[in-house]
Amino acid sequence: MRMHLKTRGRLIAIICPLLLAACSVVAIAAYMNAASALTDNAGYSLTMIAEQSAAIVKGQIRMQKVAIEGIADRSEIRSMDWAQQKPVLEAETTRMSYMGMGVVTPDRIAHYPDGDTVDLHDREYIEKAFAGQSTLSDVIISRKINEPVIMAAAPIRDADNKVAGVLIARLPGTLLSDVTSKIRYGEGGYSWIIDGKGAMIAHDNRQFVLDQRNFIEESAREPKLQALAAMMSRMTRGETGFDQYFFSGSDRFFGYAPIQGTTWSLAAGAERSSVLARQRELLWQVSGITAGIVALGVSIIWFMAAGITRPIARMVDRFKDIAEGEGDLTQRVDDSRQDELGELGLWFNRFLGQIHDTIAEVSQSSNEVASAATEIAASCEEMAASITEQSEQVRQMSTAIDDVSESITNVASRSEEGVRQAADAGRVAQEGGEVVTQT
Repeated sequence: MRMHLKTRGRLIAIICPLLLAACSVVAIAAYMNAASALTDNAGYSLTMIAEQSAAIVKGQIRMQKVAIEGIADRSEIRSMDWAQQKPVLEAETTRMSYMGMGVVTPDRIAHYPDGDTVDLHDREYIEKAFAGQSTLSDVIISRKINEPVIMAAAPIRDADNKVAGVLIARLPGTLLSDVTSKIRYGEGGYSWIIDGKGAMIAHDNRQFVLDQRNFIEESAREPKLQALAAMMSRMTRGETGFDQYFFSGSDRFFGYAPIQGTTWSLAAGAERSSVLARQRELLWQVSGITAGIVALGVSIIWFMAAGITRPIARMVDRFKDIAEGEGDLTQRVDDSRQDELGELGLWFNRFLGQIHDTIAEVSQSSNEVASAATEIAASCEEMAASITEQSEQVRQMSTAIDDVSESITNVASRSEEGVRQAADAGRVAQEGGEVVTQT
């Protein structure tokens, strides 16, 4: 079991980091690609929104032009009789919620119902109207009320269809801002409009409009505004596109498009973090998926390791049982797997079979040896008995031999004594002969 757990742990320790690294690489690549795709999609979407919003503003402008053209076409206005024009101007001012209306005579003097007159000879929108073109001015400072306004102007034609004067209507300077405030990209989005010179004529921050902020001019003094100024410069040239810039402490994504029929251009967008909010969600999703894959991988590795180590563990148990001397060699491991472990089990079983056969042969041989040993032991006992009997006979013979030997020794001793006595007798006889001879 210890080996089993160690093997699983090692497999997990080796494979999991590799799996995590692979998943991380894939997740990072997916995140980066998704971020790039989101940025591209945001650019496309914001550009489309800017174009559609420009068309909406164009429609609003057209509505204002149609409204003042309709009033200018009334007979009372076309009469160029102030007595007839004045009551119409007062009534239409109330009905259309204008800040004021007036009639400009060919000498470029504006006449208002309250009796005031204002010289407008240098106003561009007046010249366009006298040229027969209905128009809306940029946000300008009214010479009548000294506040930012937008002036609507339409030519007044006489019976011969010639321009006899110009009808003007004073609109709030924040009119376009009221329109753009409804144009948003997501919850944090907003839009704004600049005129042909880069001055702000519509913005969520109404003060920008009232102050007629021009960031192109301000960028000369403030380097941080250069990216914004570069985009605004393209807008004043009537270009359509997508850009990003840093403003008021955050990066912004904006699409822009010109408002056809005017020198204005509209931009729609939001802070980068808001535009790419989906990117953060994607990051969490990718992280969650990566964690899930790693967890799934660990589970799979754990069970795969179990499938690998369990047969090995059983083999280890068999070897251990054999090594301890009480093994059951009739037991077998599973060799039905169609893989290396199945082949290992097959050869392990064959190995056990050979050991079993060998031990069986050894056991049979041992029985035969034991039987032979028993017979030999019996023979040895018989031989021992015979030897004991022979030993007794030998002992008896040895005793007899000892007796014979002793008798022989006695005979020899007496023989020696006889020989000695004979020798003594011979010597005496010899000595006696010598005496006789001498005598």
